[in-house]
Amino acid sequence: MEILILTFFSLYIKSTPEYQPLPVTIIDNFDDGERILQVMLRLGLLERINSNLEHHTGLVIRDRNKIEVKIFKPDDDFEIPMPQSKLSRFFQFLKF
Repeated sequence: MEILILTFFSLYIKSTPEYQPLPVTIIDNFDDGERILQVMLRLGLLERINSNLEHHTGLVIRDRNKIEVKIFKPDDDFEIPMPQSKLSRFFQFLKF
């Protein structure tokens, strides 16, 4: 997924007339896209945020409307229905 994002970012910069002429030549879409994002992060134009999946992060524009994002925890967010009959309880027991 990250490869697609970095490649798309480089292609977007190369194809957008407002960014022409580019101050540098983009040779490799992946490596140069990653380098551009890292420079933008160091300049304070981007910031790293947590994803709603644990242990995942992403880059976003710093100047934006910020909203609270709930962290997705499968153990807490999925409700396991309680079995209704003795037979279904037995099948539920066999699953674990």
